[in-house]
Amino acid sequence: MAQKAPQLIGCRYRRLRLFAAVASLALASAAWAVDDFAAEVFRNDSITINAGLAVDSSQVVHFGDVLSMIVTIAWDPGAVAVPEPDAGFFTAAWPESEGIVLADFRVRQSTAPGPRKNRLHARYDFQVLGCPDEQATCPGDTVYPLPEFRLEIRQRNAADAEAATELVRFRPWPELLTVVSTMTRDAENQLYPFETYFPTGGYPDPLTGTDGTRASVLTAGIALAILIGGLLMWPFRSRAQRESATETPRWQKLLQDLRDDDGENEGRFLDSLRRCLVWYCNDELAIDPFVWLDLAEPGDDTHEDKDHVELRAVFVELLHSPTGRSNELMKKLDDLIGQGGRA
Repeated sequence: MAQKAPQLIGCRYRRLRLFAAVASLALASAAWAVDDFAAEVFRNDSITINAGLAVDSSQVVHFGDVLSMIVTIAWDPGAVAVPEPDAGFFTAAWPESEGIVLADFRVRQSTAPGPRKNRLHARYDFQVLGCPDEQATCPGDTVYPLPEFRLEIRQRNAADAEAATELVRFRPWPELLTVVSTMTRDAENQLYPFETYFPTGGYPDPLTGTDGTRASVLTAGIALAILIGGLLMWPFRSRAQRESATETPRWQKLLQDLRDDDGENEGRFLDSLRRCLVWYCNDELAIDPFVWLDLAEPGDDTHEDKDHVELRAVFVELLHSPTGRSNELMKKLDDLIGQGGRA
């Protein structure tokens, strides 16, 4: 009996290894099965194409979400030759100018039984980061029509070179992608004031603590100290007010820091540019610049804020893909508000 125990343990160990291997294969197959699940969008005698967005019908899509487009091609290698699609296959149909940015793509080839035994599976991960049709702003829910994709294949048994090339056109399913706005709006579909979205001005919420057993006594002591201190400092109050009146505004300090910044950290530099512009608008113009996003596009005389056209244009540029334009945007802002200027 003692001799059979090691054999029994070894048998169970081999079964566990076999089970783990089968499970791993099943998981890998399931992952590609999800990729294969796309609507058929093209078929002829030698090739079949399935293409679509890997988005659940109940999924709510917002700006910046990473989405995937699946393309599966099955073809008869004796009849046609199919090139492996690359990143250009996606960007040629859906360029960044339409607000779509390709993040990554993967391609895998395989074979399967049947006449269309060659298989190609492509997955394109992308993000919606801009407005369609090169609009400066797109408030509310936005709809992006899926473009027509083109794949050039070659007929192996064509009579001449011109007839050998065939251009296959297809449009993935669904044909429309809806991106939901993440910013709540009022009954008239207008933005609320800046403080509604950022009640602490963009800074973290203050920390809270529990009251001690002598909280009331401590509060009374602090109040008494403030009262006495206020009475003692009253003669110096007018002097402090005169000194504070000549203090440099916060946006001017930040503007000077930006002039001295080498711009090596572009993300921090652009964030400081945005903050400087917002502070200038709040302190000097008493304007919340975010209300400009609800105005019509520049050039519309019926709704545009005609008093601050150039400043508003710089504000919109700072909010939409300013990467690589730090020096240009800094010069524009400095020309408008530097040296005591007014936009």
